[in-house]
Amino acid sequence: PMLILWNIKSHQRDGTLHHPKVVEKWGWVHDAYESEYKYWEVVLIVRKIVIAGIAIVVTEPMLQGAFTIVVLAVLLSAHVYTAPYIRRTIDVMDFTSLVASILYALAGMLVYPAVTEKAQGRMCADDLFLVDDDKYCSQERAFKHLVTVSAIVVTCVNLVLAFGIFARRAQHDR
Repeated sequence: PMLILWNIKSHQRDGTLHHPKVVEKWGWVHDAYESEYKYWEVVLIVRKIVIAGIAIVVTEPMLQGAFTIVVLAVLLSAHVYTAPYIRRTIDVMDFTSLVASILYALAGMLVYPAVTEKAQGRMCADDLFLVDDDKYCSQERAFKHLVTVSAIVVTCVNLVLAFGIFARRAQHDR
């Protein structure tokens, strides 16, 4: 990512960013984006690195899902705010991809059987109001519901804001 960023900045600085030889070699990096977002390919690469890093560093599956949702929600906000692509259809496709990724991570959190190491292999009922004597299951349920509800709230707030910005931008473009 740093090489791409350096390349764009240096060609912008010396005025050769749109030179035919530069476009032939590096055009794939910046041609699809609005002029003020020529660096957006770097953002996409960093996005992939961060999501992969979460999968590697965070060992608890529920926390992986929660962190992934938070990161994707921030990226969704950045995408909606900037609308970096020249073609609006690509903006909409990337927006849809981010929303689908958030929903995919959320679905994984909702159906994952156990969160904590101690509850692995136990048959814990998934009813929040069920009272049982198994302390691992009750801690498991409380933690799973807290993480899931937090992820749902972050997702809903972000989607409402994103759709609001999207709608306002669509009215402005008319």
